[in-house]
Amino acid sequence: INDEVSVSLGLRYISATKEYKGFGRFDVVGRSSGNIIPPEQSMELDAEETADGFGAIIGVDYAPMDNLNLAMRYESQTDLKWKAKVTAQDLGGKELFVDGQKSESNLPALLGLGVHYDFNPKSYITASLNYYFIKQADSGDDITDTDDPDYRLTEDYDDDYDNGWEIGIGYGYRVMPDLELSGGYLHTDTGANSNTYDDFEPVLDANTIGLGLKYSPDENIDFTVAFATTYYDEGKRDYDLGGVVEYNKHVYSFGFGMQYRFHRFFD
Repeated sequence: INDEVSVSLGLRYISATKEYKGFGRFDVVGRSSGNIIPPEQSMELDAEETADGFGAIIGVDYAPMDNLNLAMRYESQTDLKWKAKVTAQDLGGKELFVDGQKSESNLPALLGLGVHYDFNPKSYITASLNYYFIKQADSGDDITDTDDPDYRLTEDYDDDYDNGWEIGIGYGYRVMPDLELSGGYLHTDTGANSNTYDDFEPVLDANTIGLGLKYSPDENIDFTVAFATTYYDEGKRDYDLGGVVEYNKHVYSFGFGMQYRFHRFFD
């Protein structure tokens, strides 16, 4: 719009796949005798769900000073209607998926705020806040669509979720003209609770620490390397007859990237 304010508009297409695979053998032991009761038991699951959808992204950027940049973006909700494909399902008579069945669980809208401040030509700090409108992405009333018997709204998909948010802070330092180091911290509150945990998708709150390295041999190209470790908060759910199940995990992530600027060809 002018030297200080710019806006952007984008269209996003999402194609998503969720795969569920597992196989196990086990023995049944008599409660009183303590002996193994033949035959050996086994369970198997091989299924996937696929969905796609479109969403919009709107951004506003404001630079009141040369060393300060403020940004805001809004990502619309993306409706995702999933279709199940079952290759194998032997779970002792329990049916988790129905081949061809459709369900709905949408990607929630997001409002993001960010700030970038340069202390000097060598160092800068960044901060961000993202807020996820999970309750608005609720699949609606948990009823079967009478016009399509194979279609159902996912029961309890996010009825028990709260809205989620995450906040992050980062710092970067240019060690040499062509080499930059950076680090950051991100806290994520997913809005989940003990009523939403399950064995397939236990959504847990998390804390992430990341480190990055950027090498720029010239003004047109950047090479980046990143490492992050995520510590998830422990979650528990009481399944009554199934007992209390604890969910926990720790994830390491690595990333490599390259960026090339073509502005010379278009000047």
